[in-house]
Amino acid sequence: MIVLLLFVYPTISAKQLVGTDLTQAVPLTLAAAAGALIFGHVKFGVTGSLIIGSVPAVLIGSMLSSTVPDRYIRPVIAFVIFASGLKYVGVGTTALGWTLVVVLLSGAAFILMQLRGTDA
Repeated sequence: MIVLLLFVYPTISAKQLVGTDLTQAVPLTLAAAAGALIFGHVKFGVTGSLIIGSVPAVLIGSMLSSTVPDRYIRPVIAFVIFASGLKYVGVGTTALGWTLVVVLLSGAAFILMQLRGTDA
């Protein structure tokens, strides 16, 4: 959903983007969980691990997105979406890790070049 929001509303702030995504994601997740419970397709060990990992991440991410400027949040959102997309199309874990390292290093090099260009 966040990708669609980025394309449809390119000028929306990161705070509004994350808030809008959470507003639609929470009811959708609750409905999916209820359906899984009704049909008996729940593995409580996996469910517990997901909750333990995701709830703090969502809380921290929503707090950061409301205080950190958009110019820092948007690249992070794009990086996470890129990583998810690569995994979705079947990129293996090791290849994904190396690809993301290369992307991060390339991005850091680009930013450093930009900063040097403005200092001169």
